[in-house]
Amino acid sequence: MSWVQSKLVRRIGAAALLALAAGPAVANVLVVRSTAAQYRPGRSLGDNEAFTLRQGETLVILSARGTRAFQGPGTFRSTQPGVQVAANSGARLGVVRSAGIDPNQPPPSIWQIDVSSSGTVCLPSASNATLWRPDSSGEARLSIRGPGGSQQVSWPAGAATLAWPSSLPLANDARYDLTQAGTAVPTQVTVKLVGPVSTDFQQMADTLIRNGCQQQLDLLVDSLPGM
Repeated sequence: MSWVQSKLVRRIGAAALLALAAGPAVANVLVVRSTAAQYRPGRSLGDNEAFTLRQGETLVILSARGTRAFQGPGTFRSTQPGVQVAANSGARLGVVRSAGIDPNQPPPSIWQIDVSSSGTVCLPSASNATLWRPDSSGEARLSIRGPGGSQQVSWPAGAATLAWPSSLPLANDARYDLTQAGTAVPTQVTVKLVGPVSTDFQQMADTLIRNGCQQQLDLLVDSLPGM
């Protein structure tokens, strides 16, 4: 295992990596980012399969060895080395982190709930859920409202993570409004309880794609070695 992959293992979290593999195995190569309409994220490509990209289209695939990026125009094969995609080409697709948040400071685990970013969040289970904030320099209060009621929690200065309150159980497909003190617009997250998480990165990415957990997919893909 490479140093980069070892770093990802720590980010994903030991509890998730010790879980049994869940769901059917995906193909040898999985599309994880794309601006090509005919190759959407979640599509599998066979070993050495050819694919064609038009001018300006980009594609990122994930195999057991890491990620590879391709940029059109051209016809490529799923086994050939990737290329360095231009910074303005849209290679990092679907990034929806909140304005003003440093993208180089991601949560230490992709399975934590980022209170600064709205979207769909995949969690292995409703227990042991953890909240994360990008700025832990001061004390903060957070109001959580969901289908089971509302709850206020306090963040001590210096703490980046906080356990989800046990008095407000998480429900699958439920939306929660997270309002930080002094913020007018709440962060809105929809929780998807996906069950035990596979240790296989392709299966993990497939689970995130199928459940619409785009931000976690971005964190996973960006943490894997490129080839």
